[in-house]
Amino acid sequence: TLYKCPADKTSIGYGINLEDGISEEFAEVMLRYVLGKKIDDLLSRKPVVLSLNQDRQNVLYDMAYNMGVSSLMSFRMMWLAIESRDYNGAADEMLDSLWFSQVPNRAKRLSDIMRG
Repeated sequence: TLYKCPADKTSIGYGINLEDGISEEFAEVMLRYVLGKKIDDLLSRKPVVLSLNQDRQNVLYDMAYNMGVSSLMSFRMMWLAIESRDYNGAADEMLDSLWFSQVPNRAKRLSDIMRG
């Protein structure tokens, strides 16, 4: 949670001052932690991800990180296509979504990777 420290600086956690910025190294630690948690959550819900090649896994990890695992779970037809190894169908389902209208360039790039 954001809070003001005694020096009146916006902070998080255990005195991490956000107003003065954070180092690239610290940002990377946070990224790895958050991404790791999302990947763990995704794999616990959809172990089929581990059967995919690394590029397709990375597509789903990207989506999980950016939209959240719960939102990614709502792509029911995409998951059915993935489970059937129909990667063109999965890519089509990615493009037939609200997500595509929100981030069209990213969605197109990731759907192209999903197609292989």
